Amino acid sequence: MSAVVVVGAGIVGSSVAYHLARRGVPVTLLEQGPSPATGVTGDSFAWIGGAGGDWPGGAQDLREYVLADYRRLEAELPHVTVRRTGSLSWASTQAEVSRPGPGQFRIGRSDIAALEPHLRHPPDQAIHIPSDAGVDPAALTHALVAAAVAHGATVLHNTAVTSLQVAGGRVEGVLTSTGFHAAATVVLAAGTRVPKLCEPLSADLAIAASPATLARALHRLAWSRRSWPALISRSEKFGKATSCWSCRMSKAQQHLNGPFKTRSSA
Repeated sequence: MSAVVVVGAGIVGSSVAYHLARRGVPVTLLEQGPSPATGVTGDSFAWIGGAGGDWPGGAQDLREYVLADYRRLEAELPHVTVRRTGSLSWASTQAEVSRPGPGQFRIGRSDIAALEPHLRHPPDQAIHIPSDAGVDPAALTHALVAAAVAHGATVLHNTAVTSLQVAGGRVEGVLTSTGFHAAATVVLAAGTRVPKLCEPLSADLAIAASPATLARALHRLAWSRRSWPALISRSEKFGKATSCWSCRMSKAQQHLNGPFKTRSSA
């Protein structure tokens, strides 16, 4: 029996498994797909920021630690690189442009063009956050899983968790497509599957899918002279770029030079 079973090998589950294993805790990581980061994580923006953004609940209290935590992970995990390029954000109308917060700067068209010279139609103003950064979400997740295994964790792929094993009001493990896995503690990091798994506990969790369209630039230099694009729109009219040169968009291609391929995701 593992002390902890973690369900889901995305960025959250892999991080939990790595940090527990690093502290000597017996942990088993279960993933329904053939490899880590095959779900939401693989389609993530993978944006890292200590300022701005939406921080529900008490998450805002944690943001001051975000950048430092990723610096620590860079030092601990080989082949993990945080790309610190900063970000630009703007809205479709001037009235929607927000007031800059700490660590944020309002810049004009000439500065915007200098930062992103391949924008077809630079806005009059944008918010520049120099401290924003990003990672390749799949590469980071794979690195966390590999490091967890190196510290003694057990990782099982193609192992879909079908339900929790509950006795006397206490979770004793999970039932999976490959059998039962007992655990003193179960950590659910399975995204939108978590509410279904929690049904025996009468827990009402508000977790919903967030559909989007991802566009991937076929050549990173076609639209940004930096190592990867740093483009965000608060209204999501223009798009939001990630470290693997993808962006969530509705009309981004109207504003960027370069070839694209798109696909939908949830």
